[in-house]
Amino acid sequence: MGERLDLYEMSRRAFGAGLPADAAISLYRQIYDQLVRPARAGGWGIGRNAAGPLWTAEQTFLNINAGFSDFSWGGPIDLLNFRNGSAQSNLLPSLERMRGFKPVADWPTMAVSKALHFYNAELFPVYDSEVIWKKVLTRFKEEFRDFCLAFSRPWDFEDTPTFYRNYMSWGAYLLAQAHPQFMKGFESWLAEEPSANLSMRNFDASRLFATAYEYTIIGAYADS
Repeated sequence: MGERLDLYEMSRRAFGAGLPADAAISLYRQIYDQLVRPARAGGWGIGRNAAGPLWTAEQTFLNINAGFSDFSWGGPIDLLNFRNGSAQSNLLPSLERMRGFKPVADWPTMAVSKALHFYNAELFPVYDSEVIWKKVLTRFKEEFRDFCLAFSRPWDFEDTPTFYRNYMSWGAYLLAQAHPQFMKGFESWLAEEPSANLSMRNFDASRLFATAYEYTIIGAYADS
């Protein structure tokens, strides 16, 4: 957890105002290197099963910085208020432009979600096939389907921008139903984790909505 929070801090600096472009890209490269490092080596393994090379760190930084400026950390849109219809429709073209990030047969849901999570952990949740797809969404498939149908979301269970948008939207819905002190409780739990050092961080942990959603939905699967 401490390493994840360190990456959040790097992201806030790299994508924030004040750094020259070269310095920001150099800082982002540390995040990128952790993302592409294989899981067996302590990384996030976003390059596995790719049909070709990923975008470089510079390409990734420039595309995210240009394509997601309306969805940046500290901006007006976070996962708690992502229920807004215009925000959801406006996000889809930006997600589609990430198709070339990782060459795969379909849209690279896992890789894009992880790259965007470390751009804005208030909004973009991590998605992967081993835990979220094979476990969480297998256990809660009916709940997820019923949500999509009830709120007129296209029922899409393939690797597409729409699927990831729907997964985010479901998180926004679940967070809206949570106890008013839910995020404070999450922050208290996080503060007890080794190496968290929340008092030394340059972000508000009570606004890590996407991180809280990820951990809670996995915990709900584990307890079911």
